[in-house]
Amino acid sequence: MRLSSRTFALVVTAAATAAALATVSPAHASDDPVPADESSAPTYVCDTVLHHYGSVLGRGHCDGPDGAVKEGEVVGEASLSDRQNPVHKYVCLFGGRTNLPDDVTLNGCPEAD
Repeated sequence: MRLSSRTFALVVTAAATAAALATVSPAHASDDPVPADESSAPTYVCDTVLHHYGSVLGRGHCDGPDGAVKEGEVVGEASLSDRQNPVHKYVCLFGGRTNLPDDVTLNGCPEAD
């Protein structure tokens, strides 16, 4: 799978944003990490999911929970699971785009467990 120039630009922009945010130290931040609230991050499910260089693309009969972005930009953390192989769940940190029910693209996704 080859990334389009637009998708590549989104991945590069997301990586640059993450690097910039990593250097910011807010005054109220503590030394102890705070675990993310997984219930606030939407989990999308599609018929098939492809992982490519830190991004995932879900295609076919995609669905998201109530309140999740159905069409447009996803901001922040989100997950994507493969309906045919649900053990593959990608947790992605840099948002992406959705066009339900056709597809979901998320960025900043390490390999699934």
